[in-house]
Amino acid sequence: MAWTWQPVPERAAGALRTRGRAWEVSRYHAYQEFLAGHPVTEALTRAAGFVRTAAARLPAAGLSA
Repeated sequence: MAWTWQPVPERAAGALRTRGRAWEVSRYHAYQEFLAGHPVTEALTRAAGFVRTAAARLPAAGLSA
């Protein structure tokens, strides 16, 4: 059985300023589009790919294990 992200109701953003409200609504829509109903492993796999790509573009920091 795969875990999935659950849809959530949209939060009331009436008390927020216009800019904050727009950010909150866009964040909600992004969650609904990219996560809700999708397997958790799908999001984690995408995140890992992003981190690998970002790390590969960083210059070597001279770190050693």
